[in-house]
Amino acid sequence: MAITLRPLTSDNLPECLNLRVSDEQRYNAVIEETPEMIEYVLNLPSFELFTIYNDETMVGLLAYSCIDESTDYQIHRLIIDEKHQRHGYGESAMRLVIEKLSNNADCERIVINYMSFNESAVSLYEKLGFMETSQFQKSEGYEDEPVSKYAFLQRASDGTITPSMSREAMVSEYERMEHKLARMEYQLGISH
Repeated sequence: MAITLRPLTSDNLPECLNLRVSDEQRYNAVIEETPEMIEYVLNLPSFELFTIYNDETMVGLLAYSCIDESTDYQIHRLIIDEKHQRHGYGESAMRLVIEKLSNNADCERIVINYMSFNESAVSLYEKLGFMETSQFQKSEGYEDEPVSKYAFLQRASDGTITPSMSREAMVSEYERMEHKLARMEYQLGISH
């Protein structure tokens, strides 16, 4: 297995649009279909969109961006095609993007958002060292929606990105991040 991240280009876009998630993932609104995900990410102010390859076979898609011109980066989406799930491709791709962001001196924190019921995601992110810090409160009219949670990796004094912050410090940082995300969503016209 040789997992690589390659930029999404006009050459590999048709293949990328054929990536599909499982019916359960679609039903539970874990992630949207690939075309909708690409459209969402392309509307972010600063983004990187990569296809995930196992050797020469496209197996998925990953997107991240710098949040509000800060030192915080958010991994927005990780999609592994339903035919290629449960082979470790998602973990390998996440390790590559964490390494890539760790080598970026501007990156102080990596943020990921996931649905509380997505046990595979919870397990993967814990394995990678992400520490859950908080969850969105359910809004009026959305009581039946799944709970969305945040987790962080933080740059340590030795320059590595690790879960080194105390839980209290992470909660404080989450509150700062939540404010930034709300402002960005407002600017983009995204409502929940």
